[in-house]
Amino acid sequence: MKLMGAIIIILAATAFGWEFSRRLTRRTKQIRYLKIAFEALETEMVFGMTPLPYACEKVSRQLISPLNAFFREVSERLMEEERTATDIWCSTLKKMEKINGFR
Repeated sequence: MKLMGAIIIILAATAFGWEFSRRLTRRTKQIRYLKIAFEALETEMVFGMTPLPYACEKVSRQLISPLNAFFREVSERLMEEERTATDIWCSTLKKMEKINGFR
C-alpha cells in the first residue's frame, strides 16, 4: 500500500514538472515573438513612415496567434475609434487577457 502511494506521488510530481516545463517553454516563445512584433512595428513606423493603424495591420499579418489577433484588433480600433492609442492598446490588452489568457 505504501509502495502504491509512493508511486502515485512520484507520477503526479513528474506530470506536474512536465506541465510546468511546457508552460515555461511556451512563455519564452511568446516573449520572443512579442519582441519580433515590436521590432517589426518599429521598422514599419520609422523606416516605412507607416501610420500606426496600418503598421499594426501589416505586423499582424506576420505573426502567429494570439499576437496576430491582438495587433489586428488594435489596428481596427485605431481606425474606427476616436481615442488615444494608449487607451486602445490597454483596453485591447485587457480584452485579450480575458478571452485567451493573453498576458
